[in-house]
Order: sequence, then structure tokens, then C-alpha cells
Amino acid sequence: MTVTKPLRIGLIGCGAMGRKHLELWASVPDARVTAVCDADAARAAAVAEEISAVPFHDVAALASSGLVDAVDICTPSGLHAVQGMVAAKHGLHLLVEKPLDLALHRARDLVRECKERRLTLACIFQRRTLPGAQAVARAVRQGSLGRILSCSAYVKWWRSQEYYGANGWRGTRAMDGGVLANQAIHALDHLCWLAGRVADVEYARLDTLCHRIEAEDNAVAVLRFESGARGVIEATTCCSPDLCT
Repeated sequence: MTVTKPLRIGLIGCGAMGRKHLELWASVPDARVTAVCDADAARAAAVAEEISAVPFHDVAALASSGLVDAVDICTPSGLHAVQGMVAAKHGLHLLVEKPLDLALHRARDLVRECKERRLTLACIFQRRTLPGAQAVARAVRQGSLGRILSCSAYVKWWRSQEYYGANGWRGTRAMDGGVLANQAIHALDHLCWLAGRVADVEYARLDTLCHRIEAEDNAVAVLRFESGARGVIEATTCCSPDLCT
């Protein structure tokens, strides 16, 4: 496909994360959001009016409109790969919020589709760009830290019941995925980025302890990496600030 200048972006998902992305796109001189899409047609229309874009409430309609060169997907996690496939089949490049999807087979299908069509596919893991993270990654690649034998990720956060109840998808297995796929995903990405591929999950325990939700709000796991290193994950959204002193 021929990419015009500036790069024309179609934003899919006009909720809180989508609005954050709009702010960031406004600071990119060679890109412009020319179309927005949301399941809530009224919300899409309101956002489109704010930025002088064209509103859609159907992803396929946006993808086939000829108004965009790439899409930025900011919808609930369970929709990422499905919507991404629609965009890819129309020859559009993709930027996808984390995680790429909640189902491994859908994520792999999207990666394969983009490779076959020679499209750019990127997933938002912005913490890799932090100077400290970059320095550690360089040290690991250069071998100056020696061989990694063990690593750990601890994500001990608080999310209120009101947070989960603010919309219909948070805390669901199908759309949110729980603390591992939502809150802890950046820490998990760092483990795999630095320690390599996971060969086996030797132990895992997922529980819903503090919230009235379908997915887990507390997780503990022990990993074995292909390198032989071991890893530990502890993730929770049950660390209430009212209980911390």
C-alpha cells in the first residue's frame, strides 16, 4: 500500500485509553487521526467532532473507507485480534494496545496475517523504552550481568470494586483477562524480554479474593524459561491503600 503524508490514523475505541492515545497522536507531527470508531455511535460522533475526524461505529466500515493508512486499537482486550484482522485484511498497519489478545491462537493468526501482507504490527509495551529498562536489556544482551538464573515480577496494586463496575467488560475473562493480562502484563513482558521464552509453567494459582468479578484478582506462578532460568510472578489488585501503613 502507498502511505500518504501525514500518516492517517484510524482510532478504534474512544474510551479512556482511546482518548489518551488521541492526546499522544496530537504530539506526532507526521500523523493525524482522520477517523474514529466506537461501538457507541454517539461517543464516536462526539470525539470525531472534537478533532475534525470522520466517525464510524463499525470497524469494517472504517477499514474499507480509504480514509486511513493505519489503525490504533484501544478497545477491550478480547477484541484486539478480531478487530486487527479486519484492518489487516484491508491492508492497514496496526498499533494495538496491550495485550495483543487474550487468546494465543488469535494473536498468532494476527501476527501471521500481518507478516504475509508485509504490514507493520506493533503492540503497546511502552515501558521497554524507559532508560533504565534499556540499560538493563543492553547489559543482558552483552552478557555483562552473567547468565540469568532467576527473575521475578511483583505487581501489588489496588483496584476498587467501583473500578471494575465502571463498565461491563472489566474483570471478565472474555474481555479483560484478569490481573495477569491487564495490570501485570508489562511486568510479564519484561520477564520474557530479558529472560527469554517460557518453556513451562511449573506452578500457577489464580484466585478471585477481594472483588465481585469473574476473572482473577490475585495470581502466583513459577516459570521455567528455555534458558533454564526460573521465574516467579506475584500479581494482585487486592493491595488496598487503606491497609497500608
